Amino acid sequence: MSNQHNEKEFKKIMEQVEELDKQGRLEADIFTYEDRLGYHADDDRDEILFQIAEDLFEHGSSLSWFVDKDGVIHDTI
Repeated sequence: MSNQHNEKEFKKIMEQVEELDKQGRLEADIFTYEDRLGYHADDDRDEILFQIAEDLFEHGSSLSWFVDKDGVIHDTI
């Protein structure tokens, strides 16, 4: 894949992660990343959201979320 395509796909995932955060649907994940990475849920929220998006982009899943073939994020519950 080209860098331009990858950047577009990552941006799409990041936007979805930010929307899920605004909806309050990432709290459990936020606190898991806080414990795992030593971040603070409030002070380091942008870094945590970036890490969630990066995991989704690179691995197709992150804790309780996965990305479908169309690039849409869904919860595993």
